[in-house]
Amino acid sequence: FRRVLFRSKLAVVKDRLENGLTVRDAMIKYGIPSESSVKAWCRQYRESGESALVDKPRGRKPRVKKAE
Repeated sequence: FRRVLFRSKLAVVKDRLENGLTVRDAMIKYGIPSESSVKAWCRQYRESGESALVDKPRGRKPRVKKAE
């Protein structure tokens, strides 16, 4: 699994929505291995705009040591 940068996600979404690229064509053009990723990015963009495509921290939050 490789991370896709915000700029790349935005390019894929805009190409798909504004230029009418199919999901399959967008995957091939941008080298995205997963159809579901492209669909999810498009859905997130339609619902929340560009800010929805920004990477969010993943995994468990770091533990904070208590001050003694």
